[in-house]
Amino acid sequence: MVVSLIIWLFWLTLGVRSVMIKITPQVTTTSGKLLGRSVNTQFGPVDQYLGIPYAKAPLGNLRFQPPRPIDKEEAHITRDASKFGPICLQPPHIKEVISPLLQTSNSGQSTASEDCLTLNIYKPAGKQLDILPVMVWLPGEGFDYADASQFDGTFLATLGNVIVVTINYRVSVFGFLSTLTPEAPGNIGFLDQRLALQWIQENICQFHGNPNKITFFGRFTGSMSISAHMVSPLNKGDNQLFHRVILQSGIATGQWIFDRDPLNATKQLAEATDCDFTALDTMVSCLQQIPAETLLTKSFVIPQRWRPIIDGHFLTEDPLSSVSKGQHAAVDVILGVNSDEGSLCLLSLFAQKSAFYQKILDGKLTDEDLSYLIKSGLKDFVKKTDHSLNKLVAHEYQHFKNTSLRDRYMDFCGNMYIKTQTEEFARQLVKNGNSKVFMYEFSHRPSFSIHPDFIQAAHGDDVLFTFGLVHQLSHVRSEEANLTKRVIAAFSNFANTGNPNPIDDEVKLQWPEFSSSKHLILEFSVNMTEDSIRHSKYEKDVAFWYNVVNWLKDDTFATLTSLSVLNNKSSKISILGSNMRVKMVENILVGLIIAVVILSVGLLTSLRYIFVHHKYKQFFNV
Repeated sequence: MVVSLIIWLFWLTLGVRSVMIKITPQVTTTSGKLLGRSVNTQFGPVDQYLGIPYAKAPLGNLRFQPPRPIDKEEAHITRDASKFGPICLQPPHIKEVISPLLQTSNSGQSTASEDCLTLNIYKPAGKQLDILPVMVWLPGEGFDYADASQFDGTFLATLGNVIVVTINYRVSVFGFLSTLTPEAPGNIGFLDQRLALQWIQENICQFHGNPNKITFFGRFTGSMSISAHMVSPLNKGDNQLFHRVILQSGIATGQWIFDRDPLNATKQLAEATDCDFTALDTMVSCLQQIPAETLLTKSFVIPQRWRPIIDGHFLTEDPLSSVSKGQHAAVDVILGVNSDEGSLCLLSLFAQKSAFYQKILDGKLTDEDLSYLIKSGLKDFVKKTDHSLNKLVAHEYQHFKNTSLRDRYMDFCGNMYIKTQTEEFARQLVKNGNSKVFMYEFSHRPSFSIHPDFIQAAHGDDVLFTFGLVHQLSHVRSEEANLTKRVIAAFSNFANTGNPNPIDDEVKLQWPEFSSSKHLILEFSVNMTEDSIRHSKYEKDVAFWYNVVNWLKDDTFATLTSLSVLNNKSSKISILGSNMRVKMVENILVGLIIAVVILSVGLLTSLRYIFVHHKYKQFFNV
């Protein structure tokens, strides 16, 4: 009795609403006969079927291997589906940076295991007159982390009248170690996700779900994974497993995502575990015999993180490159970002226990600090030290931004990692005309935000409203209840029809498509009006990162910077008969590049204005 009272008081202090639970009707699937739980909410009851296995346990010689479907005999087993399964083994989460609205499984005590390939289903309870659209959520905070149980699909299911499915898949060393051979091919986490989609296609009818209306959605590395599935050769023709996608704060592109030398990390792990690296098959066999917890712990010492690869099987090239060629699934797409995606870097500095974290909080960054942070960020982004690139980007963010040093750093991080990649992906999609595309920016700072005051909408804040998690609170502000209602309406409409409209009957607001001629986006905030539809404000940033920085990373400029003479800053180069020091030449080159950027952006803006103005005059015959 005392223990129960303590638990009740604990949840009361969090301000989270309690729910009444009862057993659901039995559902027969290829994974067995499932008995879940039915949860009452203020918006109606929801049936939950939790911890459903979709693959064989990837243990022993199945470690590092593609997932295997469950045996047919499993269909005759009666399963308790009233609680979450264990999460996949992964590094410890930093609890201080996790929103209290994101749950953990099993009453707050997350268990972890290699036997973790499960999914969770949330459906509106009662007799269904209609077959419902299905929204499949892919969690992911770096390819080391993913916990489906954190994202409660209850409110999204009942408010959106959709079926919500959340997926666990292998991450970290278990999901992305590779030897580039069949013994450990890599991208195993992606293949787990694909098998889960196949299970959904085969079984979702039993839950009154429509297998022809599957919307795949996720944030950060979950979103990145989905962008990879969009271009995967495995997801073509009759093998296409989803029909729409929602990409929230993440596109899989570039060196910071794809590992070009996965054998380096694998070799280091073999050395750390005393497994012989000379023969890859025996090394993999050795790694498969190491206890899972030990292997995970040993993997922490490897500085190179476990990441996806271009393997020639699941992926043949960078997803952005594929999309630019029109080689992607013809699915409708919503893409979105938060106004302060740069908070991702702030969380990283907190995790690293960096002294810069406190300096940023206090607003005491110096020019030297910003220069250092930009260099370290770029090294992580391009996976090498490029002095010319450092100078160019530092010049852009230290001198061309009329804001505080703290804001410049946040802009740098948000633009480099999330915002410009998201918009460039959208531009390439609409260029090909194979997809309807909608874009949004979430700009509301939640009343329950755990982030510093200078952060408006942090990385991941939109997800809390996507799932309606604000309704877990004992007191919900009316404006935030309306905002989550609009987000859910837009996303569930999109899942059902491919069009997010209408968003709200009270506010006559139509979310327009993002097009090549009009880069229009919707801003989600608590005060939504016609002015919430606006042109993207990242035109210049996209031009900088994709027209200039990409060019600078090409070999054409690399040949200049790789000349041995450039290693000697006191050397001189003869240009047009004048001898100049290398340092001066570098500064001139950087200045010329920046001038080209300014002129290019100005020209593009002018041409765009002339084009739109001309079309306007034609339309009205003036």
